[in-house]
Amino acid sequence: MKPTKIEFQFDNAKLEAINLFLKDKNSKLSDELDRFMDELYKTYVPQQVREFIEKKEAEAQQNAGASRSSSRRKPENRSNEDTLA
Repeated sequence: MKPTKIEFQFDNAKLEAINLFLKDKNSKLSDELDRFMDELYKTYVPQQVREFIEKKEAEAQQNAGASRSSSRRKPENRSNEDTLA
């Protein structure tokens, strides 16, 4: 999953009030917004589309993992005798 930054304007006094009361509940605005966005996603994006996106992300992670492990392999150290024979 590649995160995307979202910016929007909101009344400062209301934002301060939200942060104040979230702090009382030991929560953070970012956590609440994450939950809200997940709920919007589940509500409005059809199940088949969500499954397709999940498959794409899983394949991308597998491909990334495979390319990392192959790049970590050390090249074989051959002596001159091996190459001359």
